[in-house]
Parts: sequence; structure tokens; C-alpha cells
Amino acid sequence: MITGFMAPMGLMQPQPLNGFHLAGILALTLAWLSRLFLPTAAQAASSPDWMLKGYVTALNASQPHPDTITTHRNHYQYQ
Repeated sequence: MITGFMAPMGLMQPQPLNGFHLAGILALTLAWLSRLFLPTAAQAASSPDWMLKGYVTALNASQPHPDTITTHRNHYQYQ
């Protein structure tokens, strides 16, 4: 049913680029270049607290659960 509903959309064929795609590419490129060339040590030290807290939260969320890792390689069970 889902395949029949989505087939007329032609999602499996390459889609043409439009103005929204180009605007997004331009915005991301300008943001990247501004972060690459404009920051100084003073600007980096004065990051807002919400940005730092968000970064630490995202970093902690990306780590594996402690029960799923081991530092002893002989504890791995290869089958």
C-alpha cells in the first residue's frame, strides 16, 4: 500500500535542484566560511552558556552505555 501511494511521486529518480536547494547550500557554505575564518580566541571563550551546555549534552548522548563496552579484549565473544 505504501509503495503504491509513493510510486507516483518518483522519489527513486534523481530530483532536480531548485532555488531552495541552492539557498540552503549557500547558507551552509557561508556559515562554514564565517566559522572558519572569523572566530578569534576571545570569541571562542565567550560562547553562550546554552551553546556549551547543548554541546556537552549532545556529546554525552553520543557515547555508548558503560555496560556495553569493555577494556578487556578477551571478554569479547566471537562466534
